[in-house]
Amino acid sequence: MNHLLMDEISSTSLGDSRLNERFATILNSFMASPNSSIPKSCNSKTKTKATYRFFDNNRVSAKKIKEGFFDATAKRVKKESEVLIISDATNLVYSSHKSLKGAGVLRNFQARGFALHTTLVVTPSGEPLGSFYQAFWGRDPKQYGKRKLRKNLPIEEKESFRWLESIESAQAKVNQKTKAIVIADRGADIYEIFAQKREPNFELLIRACHNRKIDGTDKLLFEQLDEANILGYVDVEVGRAPNRLPRTAKLELRAMATSIGRRDKDLKFNINVVLAKEVATPEDGSAKIVWRLLTTLPVNTIEEAFGCVKKYSKRWLIERYHYVLKSGCQVEELQLEEADRIERAVAMYCIIAYKLMCITYLARINPNAPATDAFQKDEISALYCFSHKTKKLPSEPITIFEAVHLVAKLGGFLGRKGDGSPGVKVIWLGLKSLADITASFCLWGKRCG
Repeated sequence: MNHLLMDEISSTSLGDSRLNERFATILNSFMASPNSSIPKSCNSKTKTKATYRFFDNNRVSAKKIKEGFFDATAKRVKKESEVLIISDATNLVYSSHKSLKGAGVLRNFQARGFALHTTLVVTPSGEPLGSFYQAFWGRDPKQYGKRKLRKNLPIEEKESFRWLESIESAQAKVNQKTKAIVIADRGADIYEIFAQKREPNFELLIRACHNRKIDGTDKLLFEQLDEANILGYVDVEVGRAPNRLPRTAKLELRAMATSIGRRDKDLKFNINVVLAKEVATPEDGSAKIVWRLLTTLPVNTIEEAFGCVKKYSKRWLIERYHYVLKSGCQVEELQLEEADRIERAVAMYCIIAYKLMCITYLARINPNAPATDAFQKDEISALYCFSHKTKKLPSEPITIFEAVHLVAKLGGFLGRKGDGSPGVKVIWLGLKSLADITASFCLWGKRCG
């Protein structure tokens, strides 16, 4: 049993001990070879059939799988004084899966699949802790092209309501001794989020989308923010995205306090705003950073404003999470033929995606931790002997830093002086090779005594 999966396995109850055992077995198979198809991960015809039966079983509740993940996350969060709760949505595309029933329409009418809204919980340093929310749904094709009509619907009938649900879900799980900062991109810039009742330990940090009129003036929000005093200049690490390379960006910081309102609903809020604007044009040709951040956190000094910017810069981790889920765990290649079966599988792969990120960041944040924090003993033995071309096991336990670098090299990481830390992609590719190496190691080890 993989050490990293113990919290999720012990926190998940599907109402039947046999289903619980099968859940644990499948989760371990997926973890050992996350980039493989279900038959390849299961590694036998019997286990593959059992896995498909598990996903076909109506007694297996995707909701309970998710709740087990959320409960395990809550246990980890209790140990932290502060966490960042990052929320975002993505599309899972199954347009080529013609026999799939229940898929919805996506960005164009020909594209079919599901929307997935998730939260990722991380420490201020970026160490992943898990998730508190997953919403999975297919958009009704009959509603395609009726976006203008949906504006008049109550918030509970809009997709944007999932932003509110994600915050409610987090508030139900976070101990009041832990400070929580909710971070979201421009899709979450809706009045209802600011009007939502929040616990005293919860703060908001939302990127502004709407250039609202400032209450009591003729100016718009963005214009007034551009005229605010410059607090200073700071450097911030910007993560990798599909349209940019990771880089260090020099940002100009401005901040102000203001009031925004909505007359038709008699809503009015006092809010702080930070402008972080990149000074130089990026060398890779990507657009300059311009972040306008609406927050309930104080921004009176450059240190406070910079703190908001540093926290918001961690938002890219949710994009990496979805990237790992789709490219690392290959969830868009699932060949299950019903929407509810896909949802059960995605709920389990969301756990695997988190664990892959966890391995990556554990090696960076706590490099001297033992390798057994992330790998099984057989995996460590096989990894060491194969990588060092030896039959002798190490005289002292290897660290997680050493183990992750060896796994990454199996996935194509060169480990040169200027290469930095391995990313999650080479780790999931390396784990796929490690599964085969460990199986051979165990087989020949037993044969040879």
